[in-house]
Amino acid sequence: MKRYCIAKFLLLGLILSVLVGCSEDQPEIESSSQEYGKIAWLVGTWGRKGGNGHLIEEWVLKDELMRGKGYRVSGADTILLEVLSIEKTINGYTYFADVMGQNEKRVIPFKSSKISDSIIEFYNSDHDFPNYIIYRRISNDSILVRIESSNRVDKREFGMSKL
Repeated sequence: MKRYCIAKFLLLGLILSVLVGCSEDQPEIESSSQEYGKIAWLVGTWGRKGGNGHLIEEWVLKDELMRGKGYRVSGADTILLEVLSIEKTINGYTYFADVMGQNEKRVIPFKSSKISDSIIEFYNSDHDFPNYIIYRRISNDSILVRIESSNRVDKREFGMSKL
């Protein structure tokens, strides 16, 4: 009988702890979207029509990491151009670019230099080109991606729409 009473109390305690743990008064665990709050607008599929087909850049937020890829779709062919990621660090964010057929297969890091609700800017002074990678939010369904040299004279811009 004594064992039965102890088991009942343990079961009751377990049920109460589960119910209390699920109450609305408990603080929420910080989610990935909160960690990436100012840059979460980049998540999604962006595209533009180019001379050689459609250029697509996709971003997802999963497992505390933003992952992206850039590719070209031309007819039935899909060509992977780059594998990207953005990681939250103590000092901001770091953008990693693995561009197919370039940089001797090295992943190139770019440190965040400017972050706001409408601009994400990364910089790497040691890279040949680009030194700057900039994402500018024009609207909820339109961005401008710009890559620049250190002197900011040599640059390329790509307007993209959300798909």
